[in-house]
Amino acid sequence: MIGTLQNIVNGERIQSSNTTPSPLVLHKLLSMSQDEVIIMEVSSHALTQRRTEGIEFDYCLFSNLHPKHLGYHTTMKEYFSAKLLLFNQLKANGKVIVNQDNPWGIELTKILLSRGKTVYTMGKSDENYLRISSLHSQNSRALVEEPKEYWTIYSPTNGVHNIYNTLMDYLTVKLIGVNQNDILSSIGEFKGIDGRFEIYKLLNGATVIIDYAHTPDAIFYCLTTAKQQSANKITHVFGFRGNRDSSKRKAMLSLTNDLSDKDILTLDDLNAVPSDEMITALNNLHETCGSKKGKIIPDRTLAIKQAIEDSQSGDWVVITGKGHEMYQQNFQLPTDSDRETVNFSTKLNSKN
Repeated sequence: MIGTLQNIVNGERIQSSNTTPSPLVLHKLLSMSQDEVIIMEVSSHALTQRRTEGIEFDYCLFSNLHPKHLGYHTTMKEYFSAKLLLFNQLKANGKVIVNQDNPWGIELTKILLSRGKTVYTMGKSDENYLRISSLHSQNSRALVEEPKEYWTIYSPTNGVHNIYNTLMDYLTVKLIGVNQNDILSSIGEFKGIDGRFEIYKLLNGATVIIDYAHTPDAIFYCLTTAKQQSANKITHVFGFRGNRDSSKRKAMLSLTNDLSDKDILTLDDLNAVPSDEMITALNNLHETCGSKKGKIIPDRTLAIKQAIEDSQSGDWVVITGKGHEMYQQNFQLPTDSDRETVNFSTKLNSKN
């Protein structure tokens, strides 16, 4: 497996520095692999930089496309064109799996069918190969219809977006030829992904979520999932990365205003931007787009600690932006990640 979190080759975990490695590193990993199946996360950056040049894929998956990396691609059309490059590397007998509940998925299906590709679609409308009859976000399950079959599939991770990911995985593995019962059993045993809607139950009855979400659509899914889980009050702790697409910041704060009861703006990765410059940007954004229920605590560890201390039974504290990643700068608490900060703050609370 080659992806954002880590690379796993022959059962050995290898640290990942990019979603898709450079050509030299990528081909070294491929040459090392004796695995029966290789799963690769291919980024739009990698496609435009031709890092996967020369590799042919048996299966190509398209889950969704939302505004992201627009500091690199400039427009959504350009971003889509970059993603489209992946399907030029599909083998002649390869198969494509597309989520048609995303408008860009519908466009992709039209293009690929015109090229004579074999496309399996999933979505809510009747024409899909895997039709989603109903979605139940509160208990993370979907009733799906295949040709002459109905199945209830449970997602091991909360959220509508994660249900879609699970269904896409299910369809792909089934097309590979894995036994139906083995697929459902494996889904049930899956423990989730580091930094993706990680759930922590606090002694005071509150719930903490750590999630990698750092785009408007990802934040929407994350906060909506918390609301669907019957959270009493939601406190959202988040920030913005330096030297990244700043046009999405207003949308992220607007979503937070709509979907959370409190928000705390804080620092994310600075990426060489001076901290005082980023703090000024946070203050300006809060003044123009924020609300009375929001505040700014620049130190990320103190922002998380404050949110946890203020929480009560039934409340949810949602921390987005970093997920599994380590901090790039030092903060006041002696912690190196959001997970460590939550654990440290929880221990402090239990001593008080």
